[in-house]
Formats: sequence, C-alpha cells, structure tokens
Amino acid sequence: MIAPLIASPDRSAVKAVKAVKAERRSSMAHVVLRVDRDGHILEDVPCSSCNASLKGAGAGGLCPACGANIAVSLIGRAVVLLDERGRIDEPVRCTACGHILRGVDPQGECPECRTPVGPALESNLLRYASATWVKKVADGLMLYLIALLFTVAMGLANAGVAFALRSDPALRALIGLAVSAVTCVFLTIAIWWVTAADPDTPPAHQQRLGANLARYLIIPQYVLTLPGMYLASIAATPEEEMRAGLVQMPAGALGILVGLGVLLHFAVLARRVVDEKLERWARVILWISVIGSSVALVGGVVSMASMLASGASPGSGNLPQSGPALIGLIGGGLAGCTGGLASLIAMIWQIVLIVQLRRAFAAAVGSALTP
Repeated sequence: MIAPLIASPDRSAVKAVKAVKAERRSSMAHVVLRVDRDGHILEDVPCSSCNASLKGAGAGGLCPACGANIAVSLIGRAVVLLDERGRIDEPVRCTACGHILRGVDPQGECPECRTPVGPALESNLLRYASATWVKKVADGLMLYLIALLFTVAMGLANAGVAFALRSDPALRALIGLAVSAVTCVFLTIAIWWVTAADPDTPPAHQQRLGANLARYLIIPQYVLTLPGMYLASIAATPEEEMRAGLVQMPAGALGILVGLGVLLHFAVLARRVVDEKLERWARVILWISVIGSSVALVGGVVSMASMLASGASPGSGNLPQSGPALIGLIGGGLAGCTGGLASLIAMIWQIVLIVQLRRAFAAAVGSALTP
C-alpha cells in the first residue's frame, strides 16, 4: 500500500536542532558506533536530552526514556555495521570518489582517494539527512510514480480518442496536446522535487550529473514534444510528416537523456539508503531503458526515411510494396516494436524501484533531523 504525500515535519525545534548539530560537529571527533544488522546500538551511548543509555535502541528511532530523536545524540558518531574484524560491513560509499567502503577500517581512509572514512560514514547516510529534504524527495517520488501511471493511462485513452475522432484530426490533436501538457507539468514538478540537492551534503560531495540532466532537459524536451505531437496528428502529406518528424526526433533524443538522468539519480538515492540491490536494479533498468528508447527512436527514423524516400504517406495507406523502402519500413517497424517492448519492461521495473525508494525515504522522515 503506497502512503499519501507525507505531512511536513515539526519545525518547532528547528533552531535548537541546528545549534546542536553545529556545536557537536565542531567539538567532537568522529567516533565509530557499532550497530547490529537490524540497526540497534550495541554500545552504551547517553541520550543528549535525558542522559539515559541508548544501548539496544534503534539508531533511527526515539529514546525509550524521553522520546527524543536519537539521531541528535548520534551526531559526530559514525553509526556503522562492523564485521568480526572491526571493518565496515555495509555498502557505504566514499563521499569524495564513490568507492564502496566495505572491508575498510572505519578509522582509516578510503583506499582510492585517501579521504577520511569517519566523516563519510555520517554525512553520506540517509539517516543524517534533513527531514525537509527527505520529505521533498519522498513526495517527489510519489508524484513521479503518479505521473508515470497517468502517462500509461492517458496513452491508452488517447488511442480510443484517436479512433473515435479519426474524422476530426484538429480536435483529436488538441485533446492529445492538453493531456500531454498535464503530464508535462506533473513530471516536471516531480523531477525537480526528486532531484533537489541535499542541503546537508557539501556541493563537492554531491553527485549531480543525473539530477542536472533530468532537471535542465525536461522543459526543452516538452517544448519540442508538444508541437511535434500536434503537427504529427494533423499531418496529411509526406512533407507535413517530415516537419513533424524533424521536431519529434530531437525531442525523443532529449527524452532519452532525461530518462538517463532520472535513473542515474535513482542509483544515487539508493546509495543514500545503503541498498546495493536497489542500486544495481537502478543501473540495470537504466541500460534497458536507454537501449530500448534508442532502438525505438532509430526505428522511427528509419521508418520515416523509408516512407519519405518512396513518396508514401501513412495517412493514406499508400505504403511501399517492394525494394529498399519496404525493407527499411519493415526493419524500422521491428526496431520500434522491440525498443517499445524494452521500454515498457523498463517502465514496469522502474515503478517497482520507485515504490521501494519511496518506502525507504518515507520511513526516514520520522527519524531524520529537522533542518
């Protein structure tokens, strides 16, 4: 069951928590605090509010004695699962270079870039992120999921509308344009929320390539997509179809880059959750989606070029009967179907991935420190 958008965190203690974070981070060295595989503290640590022992309590929960947020008491301490040799036993990544720190001495340095491990164990984990940022990402994931499902539903509805209004291409085009515009607004807001920068992570340690790709290409993509869709829906001659295709091809290329950026950022979010499976899943979906979309785009280009070369028009049913044009049309059609099927599979997997990520971020809102 997917929870609705998350209520905003209580801001009554904003200034107090900020002061505690600043004071403890400036005055304490990073001390490694061991937890078990369920996240329960294995050492005797005092609560910063009531001084009661937090041993046995969950690192992301509340003090059993006074109900204070345990995360405040753990600032300055690197909470980590260790193996029998005292080495890191979690897939935490170095904030500087991204190297997985499993098997590394928590008091040592990253073997790749020599960055101290201790600060990375605190700053890179989701449980130390601000509640406002975690909530924004969780809500963005929900909106993105809604937008994907809405896109699929409207695609099916548009097929019925196109059949019912086949005699009125102008009205059909306007309806399709309106539906696409609504989807555009949903996706743009969702992507901007999901890819919001974490205010508690230094800019030099933030991996923003995927986020920036998605953020800054989504609007140009729709600027080209919407007129391209309209032109394609009312095209009646090969020349008009060419004009529509010339607009749609760059829009399709931008769409591939936006999808690449979103999935790259999903992998980054999975790292914050510290879930190797989710991170691998995001990368597999990324490649399936990019390859499928690229194949479908190339198939569409080949089909259009074959139609135009033969002087045929899909709207008239005058298709090439033989020769290279027919071969190109068949090949392009097969490529488009194959790429479309791969993209559909990637979208289904992506929906499951989004549900898993959102569940993790929603669970972290209650235990995260208020910014």
